[in-house]
Amino acid sequence: MDKDTLVLPLQNGVLASDELKAFVPAENVLSGLCRIISYIEAPGVISHVAVEPTIVFGLPDNSQRERLLPLQELFTSSNIKSKLADDIESELWKKYISICVSALLAVTRATYGEVRECEETRSMMHRLFDEVADVGRALGVNIEADFVTKTMGFIDTFPYDSTSSLTRDIWEGKPSELEYQNGTVVRLAEKAGVDVPVNRFIYHSLLLMEKRARK
Repeated sequence: MDKDTLVLPLQNGVLASDELKAFVPAENVLSGLCRIISYIEAPGVISHVAVEPTIVFGLPDNSQRERLLPLQELFTSSNIKSKLADDIESELWKKYISICVSALLAVTRATYGEVRECEETRSMMHRLFDEVADVGRALGVNIEADFVTKTMGFIDTFPYDSTSSLTRDIWEGKPSELEYQNGTVVRLAEKAGVDVPVNRFIYHSLLLMEKRARK
């Protein structure tokens, strides 16, 4: 690595860049995400079921945009849709808000369609999103006032029988991203002084299954 090396994490959640900086010089680390809904259909076969695949990236402090233009050009020349974000932390949290519903699907053993059409679970989903947005705002992240409403509308476009990778991993007794999703919400909420009862209930309900999967 040298001063021009760029390290771009695309993992779910909002902690990947900070964790990388424990091992990689901070000036080399970007923040990023991938918008895609897909699953492994068979060995070597990935099925893409919703959302136009897009990589969104930037430096954590949104500086030195010109330094990232060669990376954007590389994506373009490779026919990979990408976006150099004006506010990458905001983009990370907006995706983070939407994916945290995966654990609600796991708890209810339901698909996106089933959760959104049932009044009680739809209400839980809305409150879950509100809690994550409140934590982000308390930590200084720019999240628009109507973003949760837009997220609910976005979830309504998902195929009725679709689920998420975290949901399927938990159902199948595999290690999942639970700690990086709802577990992180709970821990950051404590730091920010925000109450997150829905996320805390869902996280605690799945915690023993997650621990068993990791033995």
